[in-house]
Amino acid sequence: MTDIAAIRQRWGGRVNDVMLVVVTGALRRYLLARGELHPTPTVRLVVPVNLRPYQEDIELGNRFAVIFLKLPLAIADPAARLAAIRVRTEQAKSSLEAVANLAVIGMMGRLPAWLERLALRLYGLKATAVMTNVPGPEEPLTLAGAPVGRILAWVPQITGIGIGISVLSHAGAVTVGITSDSGVVAEPWELVAGIEAEMAALRASARALEE
Repeated sequence: MTDIAAIRQRWGGRVNDVMLVVVTGALRRYLLARGELHPTPTVRLVVPVNLRPYQEDIELGNRFAVIFLKLPLAIADPAARLAAIRVRTEQAKSSLEAVANLAVIGMMGRLPAWLERLALRLYGLKATAVMTNVPGPEEPLTLAGAPVGRILAWVPQITGIGIGISVLSHAGAVTVGITSDSGVVAEPWELVAGIEAEMAALRASARALEE
């Protein structure tokens, strides 16, 4: 989180924007290594969006929708990629897409089970991956008196989406959990390595501009 804070201080954006930058860069590295990065690559990510006001009292139940975000895989420079992602996320959040998707998902829940599965399957064809970012406790946790070092999570995957990316923070650290269909990403550890490399590159760029 210290690295992310430094990046945000230099270029702005939210924690989710920074994580989207490094995830996009990791996917870019994965495709480049296989010679599959086309001139105009198209990969869409499903991103949950919280619809609760931040000042609202905590209540049980979820209140979120999703947006479909086209990742700027063609942009090599991480700082330029961050600027592009900030523009795209703000445009998506200010549009009616999230509210409309919430209504569609709510309607699907009222359909017969077989029709719901079909509708979700068709809905899922609009994206290649899903990513969720959940802020965890800021203070270190303990379990039976033992300190908790890391908390790892996996985002639920439905409708045949082949890649799931979960981002969870705890006590100043961020842990990324990746699941993948072997037919889409056969070596998910390469994405993990790519995320670490992209975060290091972005932090180094921010540090160089500070000096």
